[in-house]
Formats: sequence, structure tokens, C-alpha cells
Amino acid sequence: AGHNPAALVKPDGSVQMIEASGTPLGILPGMEYKAETLGFSGGSRLLLYTDGLTEVFCEEEEFGCERLVEAFKEHEAPDAGVILDSLWERLSSYSHHCPQVDDMTALAICHLDPFQQESSNA
Repeated sequence: AGHNPAALVKPDGSVQMIEASGTPLGILPGMEYKAETLGFSGGSRLLLYTDGLTEVFCEEEEFGCERLVEAFKEHEAPDAGVILDSLWERLSSYSHHCPQVDDMTALAICHLDPFQQESSNA
């Protein structure tokens, strides 16, 4: 229930954008939201984020949703912390390390497949 679409990267590398069914959560009292069930199989990754990530600028050009999703998709590490660190660095580099004026919040969720679970336990 936010205004930015979440990005679900599936094990085959395809991306499904998950659009909100209403205004951002908590903005208007009494809102009703549609619930959906999506598959989240082993090897899938999900990115939820605020618009501060897409509204990072390099001069007049915005980083944008497309670049953010591509940066998330290309990072294959099954470690959410590593992925987010990489995204923060990419955004900072894009803006030439200029301070940002909007909030920047992101949550990455990785569903480890059995092979990834064994590797992370080693």
C-alpha cells in the first residue's frame, strides 16, 4: 500500500512490478486495499522502497524506477544487506555523492533456495 511499485525478481531473472491498490498506507483514514497472493519461490528477491531512491539526481536527470530495478536485478547475491549496500553506493555514485533532500528507505527480502541456504551456513 504505497505509491512506488515493489519489484519482485524471480529466479529466472524476470521482474514483476507490484502496483499499489490505493493511496500510500496511513495517509487517509479508512482506506480499503486489495490483497493479492504472489508466488515467492526460492531464489526470488523483493525490493520495497520510497521515492527518495528513484528521485536521486545527476544534474537534471533522475535515477528513476527503471535504473533502480535494473540495479536490484543485476545484483545476484542472496544477501539483502549486501544488495542494499550496493544500491546505496550506486545511488551515491550516480549523484556524485551529493546530499539527498528526500527520505531514502528500502527493504530487500531474499528467499534463499536450498543451495543458497547451504552456502550461507558454511
